[in-house]
Amino acid sequence: MKRLLFLIVMVSSILWSQATVVTPQQLGDSMKVLRTLIPTSTIPPVIIPPVITPGTGSLFPLYPASNPNVYGSATQSYDLNNMIVSTANTNTSFFGRVAFRFRSQHTGSLTGIRIYCMGTGNTGYGAGNGSVWRVTLRKDSTSNHTPAQTYITSVDQSMTNFGSVGKVVFPLLNFNTPAKVDSGVLYHVVFENRDPDQVNNYSSVNTYLTYPPLSPMQPFASDLDWCALVSTVSPFIVWSPAMANTPIMGYYYSDGYIAGFGYSDVARQSLHYISGNSKIRETFTVTGKNRVVSSVSFWMKRESGTDALVFRLEQANGTLIDQGTVTAVSIPVTTNNVQANCSWVTYTFKANQTLSLGQSYNIILSTASSSNYSLYSIGDATSVFGLGVCFSDGKAQITSDGSSWSDLWNGDDLQFYFK
Repeated sequence: MKRLLFLIVMVSSILWSQATVVTPQQLGDSMKVLRTLIPTSTIPPVIIPPVITPGTGSLFPLYPASNPNVYGSATQSYDLNNMIVSTANTNTSFFGRVAFRFRSQHTGSLTGIRIYCMGTGNTGYGAGNGSVWRVTLRKDSTSNHTPAQTYITSVDQSMTNFGSVGKVVFPLLNFNTPAKVDSGVLYHVVFENRDPDQVNNYSSVNTYLTYPPLSPMQPFASDLDWCALVSTVSPFIVWSPAMANTPIMGYYYSDGYIAGFGYSDVARQSLHYISGNSKIRETFTVTGKNRVVSSVSFWMKRESGTDALVFRLEQANGTLIDQGTVTAVSIPVTTNNVQANCSWVTYTFKANQTLSLGQSYNIILSTASSSNYSLYSIGDATSVFGLGVCFSDGKAQITSDGSSWSDLWNGDDLQFYFK
């Protein structure tokens, strides 16, 4: 369904010429990192990036392209984090220069990126004129996997109209010159504030936040293949991983290939509870190929009670495929609504299961009314980023009476994966 909706959007909207306007929610506080000031030159001319036009026969990789061994959203987070791009040392929430490291999943001509940003009009996230960013694509410094000091291509972009309430928060940034990249090779996208007054003029690029960080940070990719980095000390050539942060970025090729990670908000709605007739499920239709799976995992927590958590895999018509439990004692109890206390809860099927191409299924979580489990959904931004950067095969649904199911906002997904 999401693929059909996306194709409709491609034909009838301006998806490829400008980003969707979204009203941002309040985001989490930035992590604290000390900064120093770097002298900057005059702001370079603002270059308006050209429009990306998908190539004939656009290619949509199966998400996640970076880890074909998992099937699902394959991500976990408890909030968004805004990484303020500013080298001024007057604010401990400034991150200096920021880089997103990625391993290319395709050989071709890389034309641009799409990000999730916050700018002017959002106190603590952007200020003044929003600044001008120089966004560069760089090769990997193979010794320590940080950005090379020289860049392959770039774009200078005014952030004045990006990231504000009622303005574009998912800007599409096209490079001045498309860059030839190779599949399987590491690259870096570097964000640099070029304003001479970075104390008062700045914007943020958003990431998914998980603290303390896990290892690996996300099931959908290794830490080497998908990682945020920061450079905080002049002359800003020494980099370190910001391991609590997962980049939100789609990257685009001239032939229409799209890859990356395109989920948006976390905890956009209230916490979803599992207890008695209140159940939650991911309903999905398999695309691309058959999937042989041995287990399923959910990012969640136990609120109260000692009843087991029930996992049910069924066909879309309700026919049972497998059902089993995970004991309550194996899931830590938390008594507050902080998603940071979640953990991966895994159920191993009694036998390997084949999720067949074109067939529809439900994976359902439930428990007795005397216990309470909870989890958050995540914002599927396929309509903004394009196919290939989210789990487009399914959507999360909830029920309060045990039988009548309803969609979550805008086709959100659960934080889960089959393996």
